[in-house]
Amino acid sequence: MSEHELYDVFVGGRAVTGSGGTPSANVRQVSGHELYDLFQQGREHLRGGRAAQATVALEKAKRRAPDKASIREALGIAYFRIRRYDEAAAEFRAMLELAPNDDYAHYALGRCLEKQGHVHLANGHYKLARSLRPGKLDYESRIKDLD
Repeated sequence: MSEHELYDVFVGGRAVTGSGGTPSANVRQVSGHELYDLFQQGREHLRGGRAAQATVALEKAKRRAPDKASIREALGIAYFRIRRYDEAAAEFRAMLELAPNDDYAHYALGRCLEKQGHVHLANGHYKLARSLRPGKLDYESRIKDLD
């Protein structure tokens, strides 16, 4: 996704809503610019190898827009990089609730589960990721021959 497309996703001064389109009680109204800035700050920290710092901005962004898969993905990556595998797995599970066919979310959840010692569960997510995006070598290489 280009920077312009990312900006278009976040800009808008809309109230963040919960289920059914009603304002969420635990989310304050936020401008699209503020949300976009938090997301970009988190991504910049990730690019710079500062995953712990990325979690600060991304957690703020998640509180303001819990239904944004892009925020959940970036936060999951940050948690994974600082070895907070439970929290990372929770973010990737949330992504899958938002987008069940997200191949990367399956792959990333598999990585978290593998790090936690749940190899059989991880393998299932690797296989799902591979089926959703055939030919992706990263996904193929993680699948274990456990049968």
